[in-house]
Amino acid sequence: MSLDARQRQALFLDMASRNGGTTAQDVYEAGQQKGDEVSLEAYFNLGRRLAHRGLLKADRSGDRTLYASNVDEDSTWIDEDRLAAMVDPEYPII
Repeated sequence: MSLDARQRQALFLDMASRNGGTTAQDVYEAGQQKGDEVSLEAYFNLGRRLAHRGLLKADRSGDRTLYASNVDEDSTWIDEDRLAAMVDPEYPII
């Protein structure tokens, strides 16, 4: 059974939060062990998207890109779906 997009993202963020960070290759291999069937390129793209969104820091100083968590543990992040559920469509946020 293949992982869905949210599970893949959660796996990437979890592995990036570990000491020393992670690479897209490492996350891909962990995903394969969990039964994921997407390509290695999909994990490289996911890493770039998460870094672009500011959720990960990308260290390109070595021969491989290392991703580390960029989330401040003291702050609270609200997931987009949770935020959408909180907003009443009849009374949108100004």
